[in-house]
Amino acid sequence: MTMPKLLNNTQIKYLAAFFMLLDHLALIVLPEQNLIYFFLRSIGRLAAPIFFWGISEGAWHTKNEKKYLVKILIFALAFQLIYMQVLGESINLINIFLSYKNIFFTLALGLAAIIVIKKNPESKVLMLISILLFPILGQIINVDYGWYGVLTIILFYIFRKDNLKLIIAIILANAGHFLFNIGKLPLIWNSIQLLSILSLFIIFLYNGERGKGSKYFFYVFYPAHLIILYAISYFL
Repeated sequence: MTMPKLLNNTQIKYLAAFFMLLDHLALIVLPEQNLIYFFLRSIGRLAAPIFFWGISEGAWHTKNEKKYLVKILIFALAFQLIYMQVLGESINLINIFLSYKNIFFTLALGLAAIIVIKKNPESKVLMLISILLFPILGQIINVDYGWYGVLTIILFYIFRKDNLKLIIAIILANAGHFLFNIGKLPLIWNSIQLLSILSLFIIFLYNGERGKGSKYFFYVFYPAHLIILYAISYFL
């Protein structure tokens, strides 16, 4: 059965931004361990995979991969400095390197891996190295979602034209994430991450069109909504 192609790229990412807002609203503002908190955090599991898909889709279409990567890295560093400032952390090279990296660093690593694969489409060796090396690097430098996030971005690119293989790959990646975090995360939170697989139902509604809207909205929305939510939490 073929799913109807109802949504363009911008509309799908607006949905992801909404899911992310609900997730962070619960995480930052609401009391933990109540039903609403659990429900909103569960919905939030759909957000990151959609943004991971979005960066892979952007990599597919861009004519200037280097410029695209530099832009992501600039936003990654800028938001990291803002985030550390909000949390009152000392800003220096050591702290920046050791700190938990925001999701733009995850996107940058995934994009870097895709660029290697895109520039060398006939090299299975470089593809395998990219699939292994960049996720491991993401885990080492402590980016948001670690190896799992970087790998998911790569999988979205590699299996862009084969939905069945993509479904299998994403299920396996999520299973690996679950097994990797047994004993590291509470079982309930480790389990709800598996709901991220459901994001594929939204992604498969993509009609191949870019859609209208500011391309910088999503770059600004991420730090802006977090700062606002932290401010709300502070005054509450």
